[in-house]
Amino acid sequence: MDITYSVLVFTFIKLVGYVIAASFINKRLNSSQSVIKVGFAKLLLGFIFGLFFSLVVMGLEFLNVSLKDEYFVFSYFLILLPIRAVEWSMLFHIFYSGQLDTSQKFKWILAGVLWSSVLDLPAGMGLIYSGDFIKC
Repeated sequence: MDITYSVLVFTFIKLVGYVIAASFINKRLNSSQSVIKVGFAKLLLGFIFGLFFSLVVMGLEFLNVSLKDEYFVFSYFLILLPIRAVEWSMLFHIFYSGQLDTSQKFKWILAGVLWSSVLDLPAGMGLIYSGDFIKC
């Protein structure tokens, strides 16, 4: 499978998933935010943070840190959790500021982190199949 096709499928699945999440959030919060804007914003945040995270990982490869180690792979996904929490926190601050108290916001952020992780499963299948690996 061509990497371009894989990245497009990955991006499309993530975008659709984030638009669905925005629709759900809007309904629960009685908000009228554009689900397309929220979805694209989350995709962009994920891309930016994912790019920086990938640069760090490439730096580790340059330092001869074994990235094939099973512990590294597990750690990789654990490290993504707080990064995603920051992404979702920023998203809620930008689009839903003032609509949630702190405990509600914390629950929504956790749900967002979980949703981003769930979206990795179908989105990542094409990349794994093609031998490529990225995160958003």
